[in-house]
Amino acid sequence: MNIFKSIKNYFLDKNKSLDFFDLVEPTESFIEAVTPPIEEVEYISDVIASISTDGFLNATDPLSIAKYKNNLKILVEQAKHEGRITKFKTIREDNFLPFEWEWRVASKDTGIEKVGSNFSYTIKEEIALKRLENSSNNQFSFRIPGEDLGQEIKKLNRDLGLIYLPVHFRSTKHFTVNTPLGYTGEYNCVDTNRLFTIIDDIDNFLMSGYAYSADYRDAYLDVTHEGLKISPNAVVLIAEDKYEMIMSNPNFANQLHERRVIIYRGDESVAINMFLSENGVLPNRPGNKFIFYDEEIRSILENSMRSLCQNNGIEYSKGHGNINGRGGHFSDIYDGYNHDVDEAFREFANFLKSKFPNYAEKIDVVYLKDSVATYDIIKLIGVENILQAIDEYNQLVQQRFVVRFQTYLDDRKTITPEISQIFKTTLLYIRKYYFEERENNLDMDTISKIRELIRVFMHSNRVEEQLLAAQEICKTFGVSFIPEEQRTNNVNMAVSL
Repeated sequence: MNIFKSIKNYFLDKNKSLDFFDLVEPTESFIEAVTPPIEEVEYISDVIASISTDGFLNATDPLSIAKYKNNLKILVEQAKHEGRITKFKTIREDNFLPFEWEWRVASKDTGIEKVGSNFSYTIKEEIALKRLENSSNNQFSFRIPGEDLGQEIKKLNRDLGLIYLPVHFRSTKHFTVNTPLGYTGEYNCVDTNRLFTIIDDIDNFLMSGYAYSADYRDAYLDVTHEGLKISPNAVVLIAEDKYEMIMSNPNFANQLHERRVIIYRGDESVAINMFLSENGVLPNRPGNKFIFYDEEIRSILENSMRSLCQNNGIEYSKGHGNINGRGGHFSDIYDGYNHDVDEAFREFANFLKSKFPNYAEKIDVVYLKDSVATYDIIKLIGVENILQAIDEYNQLVQQRFVVRFQTYLDDRKTITPEISQIFKTTLLYIRKYYFEERENNLDMDTISKIRELIRVFMHSNRVEEQLLAAQEICKTFGVSFIPEEQRTNNVNMAVSL
């Protein structure tokens, strides 16, 4: 198969057959408060019971719930007897199935998405107003209630007026550990109820060499240099009411045949926890209506995670954001230095200027983000003309992205084991630089130089540029690369910090 056609189909055509949901998952306590009681059955066994059967897990079935409760009881007893837990699974819920089973950096090279703005909303508003005016008997004095306008806008195609922009850059990929995302709402504040839930062994995360921090509610690693391969043992959970829609897309269907898939019915978080329990994994948040965790088991859970982090040389529960408040990770501040989305928006404005040169003076990024000015532009050019231009621009962006993504994939193939180790070790020195707050002892010129080098190291989409930046960073830190034969303990730099 032509690789360019394959990439285009995977990233672009899937939106035609899939509807992405924007539902916010309620918290664990809220779920338990509003969920109607289910008929209880008794299940008692001394061994962990299988809950899923032939690739299907029914989280609403009374017998499944009884098995889940029994599994939890066994797992808690085992944890108390051993004083620890040893089984950990990374969980990531996503609306996108990772291309070729690899978690990659979110960047202009790996993803584009249709984005709305004041500009697209104004277009919809104009169309909706016209429709309402045409349906009114009073053409001369007509005031449209806001509710009517809102309802008319909802009837329009949700993609109308949207433009393709790069996905927002993020240097890290985040997971939960032994915990459904829906039960971490007070921490993550993100949408759940996504299309795919991918559960993998944590060893894959820990052995990557790029892990930063881990906690049950948030474990993350750097993916700007190398992606994280999803192991062949990973399992994908898909909601029963979404399965047919997903499998109607041949690209998803073909890829899903390469992993074990479990279709579930019922609450997403409960289904995830049931799956964990039947695989001998103690859920961190099982739901109080299924079992109550006393202080002893909570302490075992926390200490087990602390030990896992300590034994693998990564941070424990280091929040990604708020680095200026000394609570976050250095990578977060550099994510904010990326302006690819703003640059893409400027590119779109320039495209409109080239299409409508007579109105070039009125077209500006500021105008496109301001509803009043945007309204004037749309009035001057006309809705149909604008929509045709957007369609042309989106096609151009798609074509460029296919080439850009393939270039990115080819470039990542040039990473040798030696380069990989340089990248990983450089990240360790950057982490040490921020952990020890060394900027406090440097002049502004040196700080600016180091920050720019780190920015290039984190943001560049070319391995060669990242490698040069890594060498300069280490040189600035007083570290030199040494030959392979002189390396010990898998460290390929001489420490002279």
